[in-house]
Amino acid sequence: MIMKDGIYSIIFISNEDSCGEGILIKNGNMITGGDIASVYQGVLSEDEDIILHVHRYNYEIPSVLNIEQDYQLVIPKKVLSNDNNLTLHCHVRGNEKLFVDVYAKFIESLIIKNTGMPQIYLK
Repeated sequence: MIMKDGIYSIIFISNEDSCGEGILIKNGNMITGGDIASVYQGVLSEDEDIILHVHRYNYEIPSVLNIEQDYQLVIPKKVLSNDNNLTLHCHVRGNEKLFVDVYAKFIESLIIKNTGMPQIYLK
C-alpha cells in the first residue's frame, strides 16, 4: 500500500446501505483513526493484507456494518492510490459478505513524527 505519512479525511460506504466519515492518520507503518462511533488501528505491511482493529466506543451510533461489537477489517495489500487519494475495498475478517469501500483524501503532512522521541517540525 502506497500512502505518505499524514492525515487523511475518509468516507466509507458499506454494503449494508450505510455510510460514515472519519479521519485516518498514517505515521511510519502505523495507521490509526476514528469516527463518531469507533476507533481503528493497524500496522501497514508491504507483503501481507492489513488487519485493521475496529473498537466501538459509542454504542448509541449504529455501525455502518451493523456490527455492535469490536471487529477486524481486512485491507488488501493492493489498493488504488495516487499521491493524494486512496480507494480501499475492505471486508470483515471471517465474513467477506460484509464489506466497506473507503475513500481517503490526503489533508496534511504530520508535524510530529513517530521516531521514538517526540519531534516537532514547523513549516
